[in-house]
Amino acid sequence: MLQGFSSITELPYVEKFDHFEVVESTNTYAKSLKAFPQQGMYIILSDIQTAGRGQRGNSFFSHIPGGLWVSIVCPVDDISCHFRYNRAISMAIYDILHEKAPDTCCAIKWPNDILCNQKKICGILLETSRHSKNHLIIGFGLNLNNRTCLFPPDIAAVATTLSDETGDNVSLEEILAGVVENFYRNIHLDSSLLHQLYCKRLYGVGMMIALGEQQGIFEGVLDDGRLCLKKDGMTLYFSSGPMRVIGDQPCL
Repeated sequence: MLQGFSSITELPYVEKFDHFEVVESTNTYAKSLKAFPQQGMYIILSDIQTAGRGQRGNSFFSHIPGGLWVSIVCPVDDISCHFRYNRAISMAIYDILHEKAPDTCCAIKWPNDILCNQKKICGILLETSRHSKNHLIIGFGLNLNNRTCLFPPDIAAVATTLSDETGDNVSLEEILAGVVENFYRNIHLDSSLLHQLYCKRLYGVGMMIALGEQQGIFEGVLDDGRLCLKKDGMTLYFSSGPMRVIGDQPCL
């Protein structure tokens, strides 16, 4: 295990922190755990992932250093309320990006991505543990000081990094500490207030979208995480699926 990132271990709600040079996937590592934090969070960070994972079994490119490849193992009261944690981490990452790059156009793309200037800068993956029904694994990959010129061409066409957008590098330790602090604040914030803030930062609301084989107007997201799609005078509800905006989305 590597040293560094001391500011993370100083946070009172972080019970354990491990920093690796290389792992297959921080979420895969977290799913193998048999001992869990009792009160606080367990943060797992790796400089490189050899087999990063995303939604619906997709791979997540994290073979080079410069980003944050992280899993947070978090005790939860009710695993069925997992969207509360999805919303909390989405807002935590959105807010730190907006703070560090206020001139860029950031947005939350339902259900699990963060966009910067309409390109993917972060992916989120929430999973349950094999060995505990009282813990949730909140994984995220955030492109920061890595560069898309080193990405495979198909990924470089749709992804971006904070360094690409601003021309500057940032402190990975500072960003991680900010995300963890924001996340902790968000899971203890009034749920209705946080949901209002979340909805204001959603990508594509009010626009025509495609979701699987369905197309309609994106009306918003309910407090339980379901997307509302208006089609032929009816509202359809979706819990997951790849969402694509049809047409140009204005900057928030």
